[in-house]
Amino acid sequence: MASILREVDQTSVDLLAKEPFFGHFFTGMIRKVSFEGPTLGVQLADHQQVMLVVNPDFWEEKLQLPAHRYGLIKHELLHVVFKHILVRGKYPLKILFNIAAD
Repeated sequence: MASILREVDQTSVDLLAKEPFFGHFFTGMIRKVSFEGPTLGVQLADHQQVMLVVNPDFWEEKLQLPAHRYGLIKHELLHVVFKHILVRGKYPLKILFNIAAD
């Protein structure tokens, strides 16, 4: 799991170099490798901090190319930028909100 965090860190460096706006959001984000979600996503952690949760199987099997990792992390950062994770709780149909937010 440490190797996944190193790869996520490398994506952070790439974002800072190529797209500093998104890299800025990613540098302060907590990163966690866990089986608690099926893929990769952002959520609020303690004290309203944003956390990226990475399913290790999904990362290693479906996101083998660095470009795919970069793209999906940027996609998740857009949820942070557009404050989707802050308003999600206001909607009773979470699945529909996730589809609309994507």
